[in-house]
Amino acid sequence: DAELAAYDEELAKRPQLVVVSKIDAATPEEVEATVARFREAGVDVLALSAVSGAGIPGLLELLWRWVAPVEVEVEG
Repeated sequence: DAELAAYDEELAKRPQLVVVSKIDAATPEEVEATVARFREAGVDVLALSAVSGAGIPGLLELLWRWVAPVEVEVEG
């Protein structure tokens, strides 16, 4: 993402995810079209609804996979 790289190149190297929210307020066709546009652009994308809970388990699973391999070294 050029805008992010302009701000901080190291930050732009980190994994990125676009979350499309409030899918309960859109038709399934609208959600599919929005998600497809991001995927066609090579962007990782998830669709979710906080109201219905749709997509939340997938988001949590993805975030867990991203943070689980991180090892923290504690001095002391």
